[in-house]
Amino acid sequence: MSGELAAGIEAAAKEAGVAFCHKRAGSMFTWFFTLGPMTDRDSASESKPEAFGRFFRAMLDGAVYLPPSQYEAAFLGAAHAEPDVQQTIAAAKQGFARS
Repeated sequence: MSGELAAGIEAAAKEAGVAFCHKRAGSMFTWFFTLGPMTDRDSASESKPEAFGRFFRAMLDGAVYLPPSQYEAAFLGAAHAEPDVQQTIAAAKQGFARS
């Protein structure tokens, strides 16, 4: 499910014209507001923290709580189900549409 979530939000960003990429390992993932690939600290420093802040606040408005820093990882756990993934992608689409 984490692959579906990360890819779904990246697709929503692309649809909205937002420079965005994700990194994922198992259920752990994070997003960066820059085009990839994201390979190391130098490439991660290309990300736009102000864009992440807007995304974070938009996701809160959509009832989705993310780690508050673009350098922290988010996780899916056993309590998350397909409706949670779809709600999160929908919240991201709304957030990208506002930015």
